[in-house]
Amino acid sequence: MILLVGSIGSFFGGFGYWSPGYGHVPLGSLASSLKEANYPVPFGGGYLSRAEGYGIVGRFVIGGGGFTLKFFKSTSPDYNSSAEARANYLSVGYVAFAKGDIFVFPSVGLGGGSVGVKVQEAKAGNFNDILRDPPIYIHAVGEGLFLKGDITLLYRYGLLLVGLTAGMGYVKPYNWTVNGNATTGYPTDDYPVFYLSLNFGGGWIGFGGGDEDVGDDWSDEEE
Repeated sequence: MILLVGSIGSFFGGFGYWSPGYGHVPLGSLASSLKEANYPVPFGGGYLSRAEGYGIVGRFVIGGGGFTLKFFKSTSPDYNSSAEARANYLSVGYVAFAKGDIFVFPSVGLGGGSVGVKVQEAKAGNFNDILRDPPIYIHAVGEGLFLKGDITLLYRYGLLLVGLTAGMGYVKPYNWTVNGNATTGYPTDDYPVFYLSLNFGGGWIGFGGGDEDVGDDWSDEEE
């Protein structure tokens, strides 16, 4: 097994992982608009699913990824509401620490993201009556710029990787639609995204040398 040993030196290779976890987005004036319309407000947090892939050159980690955050639903006697946030981005990081089979890298990313809510009327009855008077359905989505910064810790066992990522993103919508149609008078908030996730994946990371103090600590096989 190739060992990651030492706090200095350079690296090469690539890796990727899937990251389930928890995310939270304060909904701000979007939540206020739902309340004013007497709709239930989705809880600001929920299940997060991320995926990222990177190549390593020297100590720079270059790649990208994306995520989907599905908020916990909220219900009332008449309506169900849900929300989600999405993003895709390019990301650049730097291996700040490596020792044993553990390495840590902070990264920043830039791409596109969105925040959206769905409201559906809980309506039952005769089929033909429902067709003539359908239940309310609202799908509002704000799309725009996404920025993120996080720090990732990974532990490698052979070609397998496990780890943890904690970070914060930022969605700045500049275009809103309701049921696919452009709209005006939309919320002007920006939306911070806080997240914590576990990482499960794999890859290969080699040591490129560059320092006598750590060069002898790397080997193709574990002693």
